[in-house]
Amino acid sequence: MMNETVLKTTIMRHLVKTYGHVDMERFISAVKRDPFDYTKWRGSQFDDMTADEVFDEMKAVEREWTAI
Repeated sequence: MMNETVLKTTIMRHLVKTYGHVDMERFISAVKRDPFDYTKWRGSQFDDMTADEVFDEMKAVEREWTAI
């Protein structure tokens, strides 16, 4: 498990690499401005997916994160 500093740094680098500095800042501003229930939001991401599709998505994210 990463400490919070490493976690934040890793995520910030990923956001910048994927979306650029401007959209990363926009995302952070939106999250701070419009609080939401992350657990509820994330849970609904999988409503229309089969277990195999969820697994495939998890593996794709894992490959992406290990490439950073």
